[in-house]
Parts: sequence; structure tokens; C-alpha cells
Amino acid sequence: MKSVRERLLTEFQFYARRCLKIRTKSAKVIPFQLNKAQIYLDGRIEDQQQRTGKVRIVVLKGRQQGCSTYTEGRYYWLVSNRRGLRACILTHEADATANLFDMVQRYHENQPPFTQRDLKNKSSKMLEFTHDSGYRVGTAGNRGAGRSSTAQLFHGSEVAFWPNADEHLAGVLQAVPNENNTEVILESTANGVGGVFYDYVMDADAGRGDFELVFIPWFWQDEYRSEAPQDYTPDADERYLKQQYDLDDSQLQWRRQKIYELKSEDKFRQEYPCNIQEASLFSGRPVFDPKHTEAARQECYSPKWQCELTPNGLNRQKKGLLKIWYPPDSAQKYVIGCDVAEGLAPVNDKHKHGDYSSIDVLDRSGYQGAHWSGHVAPDDLGKLLDHLGCYYITPNPFPRLHPPSFSLVPTWPPLSS
Repeated sequence: MKSVRERLLTEFQFYARRCLKIRTKSAKVIPFQLNKAQIYLDGRIEDQQQRTGKVRIVVLKGRQQGCSTYTEGRYYWLVSNRRGLRACILTHEADATANLFDMVQRYHENQPPFTQRDLKNKSSKMLEFTHDSGYRVGTAGNRGAGRSSTAQLFHGSEVAFWPNADEHLAGVLQAVPNENNTEVILESTANGVGGVFYDYVMDADAGRGDFELVFIPWFWQDEYRSEAPQDYTPDADERYLKQQYDLDDSQLQWRRQKIYELKSEDKFRQEYPCNIQEASLFSGRPVFDPKHTEAARQECYSPKWQCELTPNGLNRQKKGLLKIWYPPDSAQKYVIGCDVAEGLAPVNDKHKHGDYSSIDVLDRSGYQGAHWSGHVAPDDLGKLLDHLGCYYITPNPFPRLHPPSFSLVPTWPPLSS
């Protein structure tokens, strides 16, 4: 059985409730007892640490769910109890930077005597311990923030709202060595489709790269409840949410009140998403009505084949980025449209944060036959179009599959995805 001292050094949840103090929304200072979202995040981080030796996590969540409180507490725990660790915290604005550093100072000032560590230096944005570890915060709007020195622990807060996020992340992530016992946690609420944080979320969700996605829905917060009136009757949307996510009337009543406060259901879905797709569709400034986009998404179904399409040709024997629902039919006429990007993503950029070029093939009835999306130079995109056009005027290489006469209702991804 572990001793208390050993548990304090190896179990963050045990350490947090005994050694850390937080300020609640009602201005009370109490021991840090992790909530459901924080417990889930802690479990995912510890699991990745054990499997890979390091932590690379991107967190998509709703407002005020305690992710920053958890991360600052975790990093204070690591920095104050281990030698030679440097933690760097970067936020989207100066007020957020000050708030997070106040949180760190509260952790330090309320330590019990048996875990209190001596400081060598202290400023408005830095704590340095005598055992050669330190804690520093900065604001992403400041040029060069986070680039100046090596850090083993990095927390990017509200990354979707950083100005020049590409430039900042490129700098600060180079300051974190790709070694065991290093940690990078990027977290934010959604801010529309596109941008570096959106790319990290999509890459992590698809299993590309080292980062793993943690999604935290709003209804995991126990305090997001309001007493429902006796005559409460859920509408069609609320009945769907109740069935899909097992919500109760008090949660739905809280949702109603919050939508009234925000004067927008779309704004609520941006700030308090139920799933990953909702966070992206209903945030930012979309050109198309998100409800129509979501309705169209529910009618989507998987392609029958995926093939490789490159400037050198189309290879039907190798899986690639070309998705085919309906192959060429000699009795059909087709139209091919494309949206070309600048092709700025470098070959050695494994996250490919540049814009995507896109190609779509439709038949004369309006059914989508194929789709390609990826990073390619504009000249090479022309070659892809040439190969795809030639392919769609050749005899049918696959058996014809007639479009379905019904819509398939998708299964929502699990919350842990």
C-alpha cells in the first residue's frame, strides 16, 4: 500500500484535494476536488502518458468547465515537486493571463507546510523554485511569447482565439523537446471552421499526428442545471437531446435559460456544444445556415471506394484521398468542380495547416459521384482534374450502385473520440 507521501508525488487527484485551493464562482476558497470533466481529462492524460511516455492532448470543450484550472494545478504539482522542469502557459488575452497566474499563486500561497516549496524568484508572470524548476505565463498577442527558452510543459489556453496562432504555435512547440515526460495541452472553445486549432482537432479526431482529442460536452457539468417548472414540456429538439444524451428536465431547463440569455440557439451551441460536429458547425461566422448544414450532414453516407489520386494518375488498387460513391456510367454526363487553395503547406509539415484544395464530381441528377480534398500545388491540382475527368469518361470499372431512396441517420461519435 502506498504511503501518503508517495501518493502526493504520484497521484494528482489525491494531491489536488489535499494541497490545492481554488476560488469558486461564488468567491469561496475551497480544496480542489476535481469535477467530472476534470476527472475524465486527467484519466485521458494519464493513459496517454503511460502508453507513449509523453502527453500531447487537444481539448475541445464548452465554457467554464475547469480545463485551465486542472492544467494549471497539474503543472504546479509537477513543477513544484520535480527538478529541472519549466512550465509555459500562453493565453489569448492579457486578462486571461493575469487570471491564470493568480490561480497559480493561490495554489502556491495555500500549500500546507509539508508540501510548501521555497521560491528563488517571483514576478507578476513567473515563479522560480530553488530546486531549478519554474512556471511562466504569457499572452499570445505578444510577439515572441513562449519562444525564448526550452519548456517541458506547455499549456495553450483558448488557442482558437489566438491572433497569429500558426506563428505562435510553430514557435512555442519547437521549444518543447520531443522527449518522454514532456506535456503539451492545447484547449479551447470552438471558433468556427478553419484555423490552426480546428486543424489540430480534426487531425486528432482522424488519428493523424501525435495529438489525441479530448471532447468535453456541456452537460457533464453538475452545476449546469435549473429547476424545471411543473408545466415543463420539451420541444422536438429537446426530446431529441433527451433521448440522444440521456439529459433530464433540469439540464434542458438550464439550456433554455442560457439560450434566452444569449438570444441565440446557435450561439449556445458554439459556447456549449454537445458533440464535436456541433462545435464546428455552429461557431464562427458560417456562410450557410448551420441547421441546414447539419441536416445535410445527417443524410451523408460512407463512400464505397477510396482510391489514390495523384498528379501521376489514379490508382484504384491503392487507398487514398479520392472518395467514390458512384463510379463512371457511360449513360451519364458529369460536371467536375474544384476550389483551389494556394498550396502553402510544406511537404514536411505533418499537420498540414494550409488550406485544402477540393474537387467534387456530380452527375446530371445532382448526385455526388466522387470527392477529393487535400494539400496540393495549384499546377498539380490541374493534373488531378485531368486524370479524374478522363476516368469519368471511361467504361464503368465498378458495378453500378443506384442512389438510395432513403436517408441514413448517422450514429453520433462517442464522447471519448
